Amino acid sequence: MKRIIVSMLLLLLLAGCSSDRNMFIGEWTGTSTDGEKMTFKFDSDGYVTLIDSKGNVIGGKEFKSGNKTMSLKYTVNRMKDPVWLDFTSVIDGKETRQIKGIVKFADQNSMQVNLPFDSRERPTEFSGKDIFTLKKVR
Repeated sequence: MKRIIVSMLLLLLLAGCSSDRNMFIGEWTGTSTDGEKMTFKFDSDGYVTLIDSKGNVIGGKEFKSGNKTMSLKYTVNRMKDPVWLDFTSVIDGKETRQIKGIVKFADQNSMQVNLPFDSRERPTEFSGKDIFTLKKVR
């Protein structure tokens, strides 16, 4: 009986994690507070691709950087206020660095993201240079 209850709880937890991502899935584009244009593509498998204004692509399920194979994953925790959005880089199959961010939605098609790329600390408010105001494109 305990095994069944534990299995059901795990299934509910996993279902909740994927539903947390549902609000992000798609292509979002916008500008940071310092004028940097960026596109974020969130997929349903938990990978994110970043494309800057020059067309440089970082992330996704698999990309090359030098001789290394990399990917960029994202996780969402809607139980936190503001919502937590974390990016994790994976190099040759090993998680290497996490960028801890926060998000607030204005509506289902626009959000503000604070992702301090140069810090290991999670921000607590929406201030600084790494705040992106994004609109959902598709």
